[in-house]
Amino acid sequence: MPGEHDEVREPTFDFYTVTAPSDPRLPNGGGYRILGLNDRSFTAPTGQPSVETYNNRQNYQWNGFDTQFSWRAPKGIRVQGGTSTSRTQRNTCDSMLNPDVRGRDGAEFQAGCDARVPFQTSIRGSASYTVPKVDVLVSTVFQSLPGTDISANLTYAKEQVVWNTDSAARATRPCAATTNGIGCFNSVITPTTVSVPLLLSNEMYGERVTYWDMKFAKNIRFANRRLQLGVDLYNIFNSDAITGYNGTYTIDNPATPTVEANTWLQPQSLISPRYMRFQVQFDF
Repeated sequence: MPGEHDEVREPTFDFYTVTAPSDPRLPNGGGYRILGLNDRSFTAPTGQPSVETYNNRQNYQWNGFDTQFSWRAPKGIRVQGGTSTSRTQRNTCDSMLNPDVRGRDGAEFQAGCDARVPFQTSIRGSASYTVPKVDVLVSTVFQSLPGTDISANLTYAKEQVVWNTDSAARATRPCAATTNGIGCFNSVITPTTVSVPLLLSNEMYGERVTYWDMKFAKNIRFANRRLQLGVDLYNIFNSDAITGYNGTYTIDNPATPTVEANTWLQPQSLISPRYMRFQVQFDF
């Protein structure tokens, strides 16, 4: 069934769609149409508008809640922490100079002007205690943060796109370089490929990033002065949470089908491993 994007029109742009590959790692197993993709029309006027009229039809929504607690326990123990949970939606579809309307069936415009961030929760906490008699400070900090946003960008050849009805002439228009055939991208009609994001904005996230830090410090007091000898331990449980993923999606090499060529989602960066730092502080 034609989607809402099939009715999108803007005289200075041509619109087209592509089909995402089938992959169980993609939403609903892939195979969906990516809509609202566009390219400058050959009849586009030169230059850009110099005046933009204010439009009050932009829509921004935030929903969420925060929690916070602080506990001063007996014997000098202090514990505090809290959570932050929220989601946002920003719709600028009625106030655009250029058509940012990418999406897919059932999620029209949600990769473009109707950007949404789902509910996510961050958790933080800390505790400290000074051991009496030996005057040693022991403290810890805990954090659990949402995973990093995941992208998936696949390069399509001009033969793999379907131009919308109003832009069908683009499929047969000769490229600037005759050796490139017909149907090139861009207003100068030279590119034969285009990189397309397969996911909506803020649709997939990696694993949560959770880690603990600790501090031990010995206070040495004399003549109204204090010397503190300490050691800070970061990521004490040596978490290897992923903070960056490969966002380039590739198709398996058809010449060697037994070799997995798609490195999408492979980790690119991790949080810093466990390490320690010594410190000396003199207060006078």
